[in-house]
Amino acid sequence: MNVNTLQHPAVSLGLGLRAMILVLALVILGQLRAQPFDTLMIRTRGLPVDTLEARERAAKDPRVKCAAIFRLTGQFLFLGRPEDCMKAAIRGLEVAEPTGNDTLISKAHFGIGAAFTTLSDVNGALKHFNIAFEHFQHTGDSLRMGEVCKETAIVYQRAGDTEGALRYMRKAQGYGLSEGIYGRSMVILAKCHLDRGDLDSALYYARKADVLKVPGIDPYGYCSFQNALATVHAARGENDLAEPYFKRALLVADSSGLPEQLLNSAAGYAKLLVGQGRGAEALDWARKGYAATEHTRQPGYMVKSTTALSDAFAANGMTDSALVFSKLAHAWRDSLTTLQNKSQLQNQLFT
Repeated sequence: MNVNTLQHPAVSLGLGLRAMILVLALVILGQLRAQPFDTLMIRTRGLPVDTLEARERAAKDPRVKCAAIFRLTGQFLFLGRPEDCMKAAIRGLEVAEPTGNDTLISKAHFGIGAAFTTLSDVNGALKHFNIAFEHFQHTGDSLRMGEVCKETAIVYQRAGDTEGALRYMRKAQGYGLSEGIYGRSMVILAKCHLDRGDLDSALYYARKADVLKVPGIDPYGYCSFQNALATVHAARGENDLAEPYFKRALLVADSSGLPEQLLNSAAGYAKLLVGQGRGAEALDWARKGYAATEHTRQPGYMVKSTTALSDAFAANGMTDSALVFSKLAHAWRDSLTTLQNKSQLQNQLFT
């Protein structure tokens, strides 16, 4: 026998082991690529920012990388980090576009639209939501078309255009509301009817929004649902019912580092406390809420927070401070009016 054809048993074992590892790796990679994108997104749910960033850096498959980036975009939005939100959203589009995959490209544009919403850029938000909608329409994904309409409704609602928000919520309901956005959609409808002065309808939708009994992996949603019920009950003069909801929303918003939810609930609770003659408590919460506005770009939120602080200062006899924040509230109200005018100008283009 030719000695060149002889192989030591250990060598043969090593070659066999490497072959098995290669086959296993290919099987795992094939399974990963075969997974529905929704499954990849579900696996990122509840993960902290640092873990998501690590997954983004490590991922080779563009679908896995996009899943991490899209979740990061949402996390930055909830944490009140608009610049980081936009940076992540743009990275998502850079990864998605070369794939030619409609789902990835549409979700990337969806993320950019959401980032523009946090920056109060109506034109930018509507432009990218419109692109996302067209891609979802191309794939026949009606539920995601509904999700885009829901986010578009938020653009109009934050600009103070209640009728525009309702119009897009009706479209969203027509396309269908997935389980993941149902509660948030009911919050939008509750606020729309509250702004219209229809307190019975507002309460109806606020109750339908109450789909989370514990924060779990969605503290933002939990706070939003609790605040909706608190705000509607307060508007109905049912302060004994409103207060526990405010307290639950504030506790979770504060402990989870959610500035948008904290400032909204603090402003509402401070207003309730002023009405009950509890001025010192009102001032404490109004100050806490205002401190959470550091990175917000939303005129509507700033009007709410500065008004609450002005009223709380007045309730404590601090008239000079009350006047300062009253002027700030008027200035932010002017900004909100300008934003509303912009949204109305865009109605025809994006209808």
